[in-house]
Amino acid sequence: MLVTARYITSHTNRVEMVDEKLELWAGATVNDLRKALLKKRPDLDVSSDRTKAAMGHEFVRSDTLLLDGDTVTFNPVTREEKH
Repeated sequence: MLVTARYITSHTNRVEMVDEKLELWAGATVNDLRKALLKKRPDLDVSSDRTKAAMGHEFVRSDTLLLDGDTVTFNPVTREEKH
């Protein structure tokens, strides 16, 4: 099945949203997509403790099953600074 991973990259002074299609197997989960993306793009910061995954307008768990044509957006987690 073909799914789309959407993520943010930055190059010098430019921030860009990227859609990347990856081929996964039936029964793959959001976590499997995350691993496949990291294998292909090890320089990305989409590790599970630093980002959340969303489908549509909802955050989803790592064990959420994917379907052919799904798009998963990996959103960076913002950390509140303590003063």
